[in-house]
Amino acid sequence: MRRRTRYIGRYNSQGKGWSPLPACPKPIGRKRGRILTLAALTSMEPAVAWIDETVNALDIEDAPLPAARGLTLAEDIRAVQPIPTEDRATVDGFAVQASASLGAGVYNPIRLPLIAMAGGDALPAGTDAVVPRELAEPDGQGYIEVVEAVAAGENVEQQGAVATIGATLVRAGTRLAARHIGLLLIAGLSRVPVVRRPRVRVLITER
Repeated sequence: MRRRTRYIGRYNSQGKGWSPLPACPKPIGRKRGRILTLAALTSMEPAVAWIDETVNALDIEDAPLPAARGLTLAEDIRAVQPIPTEDRATVDGFAVQASASLGAGVYNPIRLPLIAMAGGDALPAGTDAVVPRELAEPDGQGYIEVVEAVAAGENVEQQGAVATIGATLVRAGTRLAARHIGLLLIAGLSRVPVVRRPRVRVLITER
């Protein structure tokens, strides 16, 4: 059975055929105008260095976020505003000033203004916590009766908790997945610079 031999070299598009790697030993011969070099005689480091010198970077293009999934980000993306942009509720409930709820209990409910909140809503001015729905009961007169005190910042996602201004959201070279797309959408982006998809050709050589 004939033994298959692999060769490594650089193809010259001007018709001069293949040339050996710079770090390879002397060519072992010619075949149909090609200069042949045994890959087995080339160590890994020179081969990688040759690839780095020979391969050109792909072009960068601007892609809409929905179409960017699976592509490689070409530049670092930084936050131009805090994420979230303001304090917001993490649960459904009622916005309150935490200090006003001190001392609340089942046998000592405290009456506070009714400010209904849904998870994700921005906190109104003058409030700093959210009482979950199960810990307060509306009285039908524009107030709630709180049966458990809350601390300042409780059930609240603070402004900039995800990212502050200037923070790196996604680094260059990242292959964009759904979680990256979601974060960039929250940051207010609609398009991102990505590396163009490579076009690959497969060459089948003779044995």
